Amino acid sequence: MRKAAAATPTIVLKGGRTAAGTRAVMSHTASLAGSLQVFDSLCRQVNSVLVNSVEEMADLAVAFRFLRAPASPGVAVVGGGGGFSVFAADEIDDAGLSCPVLPEHTQTALGEINPVAGTSVRNPVDTIAIFEPPKLEQTLRILGDAENIDVIMYHTSFSWGRGRRSMAMLGADPAHYMQMQVQQMVKAREASGTPIVVVLRPPLDVESMERTAAFQEKCWQAGFPVFPTIPRAADAIAKTLAWARGRSP
Repeated sequence: MRKAAAATPTIVLKGGRTAAGTRAVMSHTASLAGSLQVFDSLCRQVNSVLVNSVEEMADLAVAFRFLRAPASPGVAVVGGGGGFSVFAADEIDDAGLSCPVLPEHTQTALGEINPVAGTSVRNPVDTIAIFEPPKLEQTLRILGDAENIDVIMYHTSFSWGRGRRSMAMLGADPAHYMQMQVQQMVKAREASGTPIVVVLRPPLDVESMERTAAFQEKCWQAGFPVFPTIPRAADAIAKTLAWARGRSP
């Protein structure tokens, strides 16, 4: 494990973490599962990342594949929907990361391109302007240039409900809109150098499911990590940061 972890990020999923799990290990291997505390210490010593579920293992694989490990825990959250942004701030703190107030000059720059009504630019950034691809690029680029931000979390959804604003936002060609959005995200990432993590909230109908899947594919093709929930994204970022710190001399 030490040799593997020295060469590449190593994720470990161990069965038998509980009394019930230990009994299951016994039934399969006829041997004791051992102390979880000892195994956890082992993973920390060799800088392997211990996870608790298959989903968490997949999330870490996505993070290590597409996310450059951040230098610090400062996360900027941007999306349309104040409730989701509030929860995001809580969940980022719960994961051991930080959602710091943006510098005044960053807030000023964001205020110049986002409408005042219904907008928050302190962090989280809550604005519907991001549904316009050029303003999405500007918003992400400004956030990426903030000195206390090392990762941007962009949360979005295609589940607006049939016959509502989805048609107005996407226009007659949803695929073109999605491609434009991803292109603007790439431009922002290249301009600031700050990694962008995408959270695609769950779709609520078949139409939304198809668009969500299509957007997710465009994202990973462009090198963006995609997660289904904000807590899973925050946890993956935190574990990536911890791994990077463990590699530091």
